[in-house]
Amino acid sequence: MRKIGVGFAAIDHWYAVFPTIQEALANERTAVVAIAHTDPARLADAASTAGDVAATSDWREVVKRDDVQIVVNLASSERIAEISIAAAQAGKHILSGKPMAMTLAQADAIVKAVRTNGVLFMAFDGQGRLGESNRSFKLWIDEGRIGAPLTATMSLLGGLPMPWRDQREGYSWWIDPQRAPGGAWIDHAIYQVDTLRYLFGCEVVRISGEMGNLVHKELELEDWGRALVRFEGGQIATVEDTWASPPGGGGVLTEIVGTKGVIRTHTRTGKLELLGVEGTGWVERDLPPRGGFTVIDHFVECLGEGKDPISPVENNRTNLAVCLAFYEGVREHKAVAP
Repeated sequence: MRKIGVGFAAIDHWYAVFPTIQEALANERTAVVAIAHTDPARLADAASTAGDVAATSDWREVVKRDDVQIVVNLASSERIAEISIAAAQAGKHILSGKPMAMTLAQADAIVKAVRTNGVLFMAFDGQGRLGESNRSFKLWIDEGRIGAPLTATMSLLGGLPMPWRDQREGYSWWIDPQRAPGGAWIDHAIYQVDTLRYLFGCEVVRISGEMGNLVHKELELEDWGRALVRFEGGQIATVEDTWASPPGGGGVLTEIVGTKGVIRTHTRTGKLELLGVEGTGWVERDLPPRGGFTVIDHFVECLGEGKDPISPVENNRTNLAVCLAFYEGVREHKAVAP
């Protein structure tokens, strides 16, 4: 069986690079054939993880290869749109980092290139839809097992992004306003926005909030942000993300409150709490292991069936629109419709 060739056109977003390489190596239908990056040491690190692959400093070399069918584009945000558009025009299917672009104009150009050339596209901000926990929460909500959802709280407390794995000191592109559309808030809120849209099954109608630099006051981008989000179904959510957590103080909180029950998880406790879901009062369980379909597994399945992924290109564009509306609302001190 001829394997589907996977080429990494950029590896700036190293947090996603190494897991995705492992996913592609583990899938019996895919093979990593090429990796591009401008930093020789980091390129060698990624290439050694992938095995026998072509390594190059030019992403164009990856995109034009005949043995590459899937381009994994994990570039920093200021270059990500150019690579995705070129890959689509070359007839390649694309797995993109998040956010998919710096601006909505760039995102729209990607949507056009993807649809014009008939390729598949999915950005990593939609990967939560594949996770075991979110799929379970979605089922419980749709079944009415917590009643009608009313509010949600999602919070991720973390530290500054590292420049590279095992490298805590030095420059990181995530903190550069010329290379990223926002700081700590969009870094993880783009995942949470997608998860909330998925769980509630409806769109954001307005968003407002506050952001600032609570700890890293020297940064040009925020290290803290909190949004208030209104959905067309009437649900209200709070989304908080930080790079301001003290060492060892990070964690992820998810809480969904319905008219008949509550779903609550926290990585610090390792527990999933349910009220009303089973009709017997509070139930506490260990969090399910992280799992579900990998992005590579899902994308290969979609290629085989000729269908869009669970988070198609337009969905990723919507996530970016909501996040950019948050920043507009903070600047103008008002609630903004994406």
